[in-house]
Amino acid sequence: MLASNLTLELRAMSNSTRIACNVALAISIFALSTKSANAQQITAAQLFPKSTVLYTEIADPPKLIELLLNHPLRSKIEQVPAFRKVIKSPDFLKFQLGVGLFEGHMGMPWNQSLAAIGAGGVYFAFDAQSQGAAMLVKAKDLDTLINLRKAVFQAIQVASQGKPDPIKKGEYRGLTAYEINNVKMTALDSWLLITNKNDLGKRIVDQHLDGGNETLAKHENFIAAAATKPESFTAWSYTDIATIRDTGAMKDLYSGRTDNIVAEMLLGGLVSNLKNTRYSTAALSVDATQLQLSVRTPHTAEWIGDREYFFGSSNSGQAQEPIVLLDSILTLSTYRDLSQMWLHAGDLMTDKANDELAQADSQ
Repeated sequence: MLASNLTLELRAMSNSTRIACNVALAISIFALSTKSANAQQITAAQLFPKSTVLYTEIADPPKLIELLLNHPLRSKIEQVPAFRKVIKSPDFLKFQLGVGLFEGHMGMPWNQSLAAIGAGGVYFAFDAQSQGAAMLVKAKDLDTLINLRKAVFQAIQVASQGKPDPIKKGEYRGLTAYEINNVKMTALDSWLLITNKNDLGKRIVDQHLDGGNETLAKHENFIAAAATKPESFTAWSYTDIATIRDTGAMKDLYSGRTDNIVAEMLLGGLVSNLKNTRYSTAALSVDATQLQLSVRTPHTAEWIGDREYFFGSSNSGQAQEPIVLLDSILTLSTYRDLSQMWLHAGDLMTDKANDELAQADSQ
């Protein structure tokens, strides 16, 4: 398994209150639906279609909200003069008024409302077949979605006074659906479904009502990727590299030779891997002291070819532990055998790039 890790010390963070409230306004809402017997057990991967090529999940939004609200940096940020100036501005006062109305509809503070809305996780998918995107939000219960729909719809209608109502209403298989600016929404029990494509939305609804095996959860690549999921994470993502590669997308990336010397040094080995691997995953972990991103793909020595310089002999190349400096924001350490890269330049890079290398070598 090929893995790369990036660790950032958190020295600055945007105001958590503003972030969380913006999330609330971004999540629009819905309608009533029929209830299925296994509604509590069904997962987002069992609803998204098998043709999903990009999947991301935030499994525990309440925990993330709590971290943002209680982060050690929050009190320091609130004392910054620029921040204090912002919270006294007329626009921020209007924002606070909107938050108050939102809390009134939800019947609880905004942070508790967001925790209830995303109690079961937030999930995103991009579907290759429809070229559409979808988001599923698992709320605490259907009543939470009903209150959210009322709050958001009222805010939209107040903002559009004097103009045609932007909210369109329709039905599909007995479910009430809404459309706002080409974004379609409906509720499936306690699931909130948002999509930009009718066909994709219908396939997800059909899967919820009828079941079936043509789902992401049944895709062999996703099954293999999910087996590598860490026990603890803030967000986790899966990309179906094989399907993307088969479509011919970014075919120049897989040509094997580049005219950019710097790009070869930084990414050459990853390109060799992407020419062969079936999938990749990424896991993001955030706590009070650091942010860590880990990217992984399946990997074998046979895929390396002339790029041993990138991974080292027998895939054993490893960078030294970085020196940890006080108050550092970013530390990056990476392994490269540059002499081997130079010797194999004729196979790795285009004629143009090799001419530039020859000129540099002679001068």
